[in-house]
Amino acid sequence: MTKLNQLTENIRWSTVRWNGLLVSLGLMLVAITLIATKGFTLGLEFTGGIAHVVHLDIPVGLEEMEAALGSVFDELPNLVPDVTYQTWQLQFPIGGTGELELLQWLSIVSADLDQPLNLISSSVVGAQVGEQLFEQGGLALIVASIAIMIYLTIRFEWRLALGAIVALLHDVLIVLALFVVFSIEFNLTALAALLAVVGYSLNDSIVIGDRIREFLARKPNQSTALSTDQAIRASLFRTLVTSGTTLVTVSSIGLIAGGTLSGFAFALFAGIIVGTWSSLVIGTAIPERIGLSPEHYKPKSPLLDEAGNPIHA
Repeated sequence: MTKLNQLTENIRWSTVRWNGLLVSLGLMLVAITLIATKGFTLGLEFTGGIAHVVHLDIPVGLEEMEAALGSVFDELPNLVPDVTYQTWQLQFPIGGTGELELLQWLSIVSADLDQPLNLISSSVVGAQVGEQLFEQGGLALIVASIAIMIYLTIRFEWRLALGAIVALLHDVLIVLALFVVFSIEFNLTALAALLAVVGYSLNDSIVIGDRIREFLARKPNQSTALSTDQAIRASLFRTLVTSGTTLVTVSSIGLIAGGTLSGFAFALFAGIIVGTWSSLVIGTAIPERIGLSPEHYKPKSPLLDEAGNPIHA
């Protein structure tokens, strides 16, 4: 940790924070534009449809599977393989299987692949159910965000709370925009990961915010910028270690679980990176820019009566 502090001692954190804040605000505007214009690739849980899980004895590549299904269906289903490429989930929209019976098209595809296509399970999600799930998921995200805002307002001085809230909003918008840019399916597991990102971002912002509050209260004659720099250096090692170990775990999930949890792993991976960035930049730059100072953490003088004795509330 001492070596890390020495390496970061000469970094002008105030410049990094201000430039980083400008970049982050620009990215937020781009993210909002992408989400509003392009929209999400919603998963079966939200759109409604039919999902068949099939298993092959010999692994099959994506192109070979698409070619076999293309001989049967005019519009290919959404294909989600596992890491072995032997178990596949075929996601059809409502009516997407056409007039062919299930056993009929399974037989045709098996013949094209020259091996049996074994059906493991089938599930149907109605369009109305999918719409309800989407609304409930969005409501859960909104309620969680409001609860966090209330908690931050109570815990911190409002300037620090505002910085943490903007950092939280930044993380959610950037992760959602990445789903749009890469056309990654947004499903219930991705929504769960997004809620986890909200919690992770909040934790990072609270840790650094507590350090800033500590330095401002301990060194009232020191500038806010210098206290913030010291708070970042004091918490940087802990932040990097936590983020690094979490990224290793999330990467393992993405590599081992394969397609079924790809959206979950992607959202967490991206969220951890942008969450670390925003807590170091946005959550510290905004309070400083809107007038956070040691004065806000000076002990208040007790009220005295006419005789000079303290008045107890």
